[in-house]
Amino acid sequence: MPIASPEVQPPVDQLPQTSTEASAFGHSHSRQSPACRALNVFTDNDLVAPERDHLELIARFAVQAQLLLFTAAMCHPDQDRLNHFFNQFVLACALPAQAS
Repeated sequence: MPIASPEVQPPVDQLPQTSTEASAFGHSHSRQSPACRALNVFTDNDLVAPERDHLELIARFAVQAQLLLFTAAMCHPDQDRLNHFFNQFVLACALPAQAS
């Protein structure tokens, strides 16, 4: 199964063409964009959201990370697992790194 390069991925606010693509790569079947979902993660965790451009980058990288991870693992996770991965990725970008 070839891995699509990030350069050919659709913009973060566009839904994929097919429902198979949607479920495979973490796009919700709702019309809520990944940027809106990322904003909800910030809001739900009482964090200050970054500016829109930064928020869109975080959301784009979260979706691309899902694509790469689950494609490499040859795994077709359910929507709950995809949402959990997305939320954890956004939180990791939001919180300061832990010093070892």
